[in-house]
Amino acid sequence: MKRLKIIQDVEETVEGSIGVLLVNGAVLCWVLTPDSMDRYYHLAPGMIYKVIRVESPRFGDTFEIIIAGHSHILFHTGNTEEDTKLA
Repeated sequence: MKRLKIIQDVEETVEGSIGVLLVNGAVLCWVLTPDSMDRYYHLAPGMIYKVIRVESPRFGDTFEIIIAGHSHILFHTGNTEEDTKLA
């Protein structure tokens, strides 16, 4: 089983919160999430979440973070905070 960890809020920008995604302790990529003032902000620091592989109509083969009360929190490509929201 792979362990993924997101280090959030490395830097706050006008585009959102820049963080780092680690897989088994190694840096994989930068991540962009809505900042804590955004209504799309869902991740609570220090929590452990289940991640499942899904087929997204918009983003194709990807992964969804399972958080009670929320849906469609996906890993996907994007470059701006707008890319972190539903169309």
